[in-house]
Amino acid sequence: MLKRRRFFIAGLILALSLLIVACDAPRQNPFDPKSSNYTDNPQQLVTSSVYVKHLYPPFEPIANANLIIENLHLFLTTDAQGLVTFEHQPVDSLIILSDADGYFNRRFTIKTIPTNQYTIYLNAKPEVKDVHFYSTYTNFEQSNSTTNLSFDVTVLDADGPLDVTVFLKNDQYNFSKMLSQDPNNKTYFSTDISVADELNNLSTAQLPELNFYLVVKNLNQDSISVGTYSIRRVIDKQLQLLSPSAGQAVQDSVVFKWINPELSYDYEFTIQLLKYPTFEKIFYRDIGKDQDHLVVKDLAKGQYSWSLQVQDKLGNICQSYYIYFYYE
Repeated sequence: MLKRRRFFIAGLILALSLLIVACDAPRQNPFDPKSSNYTDNPQQLVTSSVYVKHLYPPFEPIANANLIIENLHLFLTTDAQGLVTFEHQPVDSLIILSDADGYFNRRFTIKTIPTNQYTIYLNAKPEVKDVHFYSTYTNFEQSNSTTNLSFDVTVLDADGPLDVTVFLKNDQYNFSKMLSQDPNNKTYFSTDISVADELNNLSTAQLPELNFYLVVKNLNQDSISVGTYSIRRVIDKQLQLLSPSAGQAVQDSVVFKWINPELSYDYEFTIQLLKYPTFEKIFYRDIGKDQDHLVVKDLAKGQYSWSLQVQDKLGNICQSYYIYFYYE
C-alpha cells in the first residue's frame, strides 16, 4: 500500500513539471505578448479601390455590380462610377468573384500593386429579341415542291454588334448553321434552310416535331444558349391557278383567279407579279381568305409571270408555281 502511494506521488510531481515546461514553450500568436512573433507595431490597414468596366471601348463603368473578395470575406456593390473601395490587411493578391445583371460572371486573381488601384472588365451578355421562324412550301411546274425554313432574330449586345456570332442548332440531326448578319442593320441575323439538303429531306409532317435553339457567341468565346424554337406547321398544298393561263394575252382588266384551298385556320392571299425583262416585282397583298379572284386594271403593257401565296398568321407560306401571260 505504501509503495503504491509513493508511485502516485512521483507521477503527480512529473505531470506538474511537464505542465510548467509547456506553459513556457514558445508561442506563435502575434497578439500574445509572450509569443515569439509578437510585435508592438501591427500591420497598417490597406485601402484598395476596384473599378468595374465594360470589356470593350469606350470602357464605360458598370454600376450595381456585386463583387465578392474571396480571400478577404467581403461582399461589395459598385457605385454609379463602377467603383468599390475597402480596407483590409496586406495580402499578396485579391481573389474577386463578379456578379452583375446582363454580364458574364468572372473570377479574377489579381496581384496586389503599390497603388492599390485595380480595374476588372466584364463581358456583356447578348440579348435575343424578335425571333421569327417560319416555313415556305413552294410548288414548281404544278408537280414538284420544295420546303425551306427561314429564321431571323435581333441580337443586342452592349459591347457592340461586331462582338456577336449567332448559330441555329438542332442536336437530333447534328444540325448547326451560322446566321448571316445584315450589313445595313448589324443587330439583325437570318438564315434559310433547305430541308432537302440540310435536314435529311424530312417530310412536312416531321418538321413541326423538330426543336431548334440558338447559340450566341462573343469574340472571347463566352456564349449563351437560348430558347426552344419550332415550326408550327407547313402549308403543303398544291395551289391551283385558273387565270390568266400560260401564254394568254389579256386586255383591259386582268382577272387573277384560283381555287381556294379552304384551310381550317386563318390565312390570306398575296399575288406576286414579275415584269419582264426587268424582273420588277409587284405585290397585291391582304387578299381575304374568302376570295378566289382579284381584278387588276391598267397594268403597263408587256410580259408578266404571276404566282399566288397563302400565308397564315404565324408567317408560314405556301407559294404556287409561276404562270406567264401578256398584257396588251
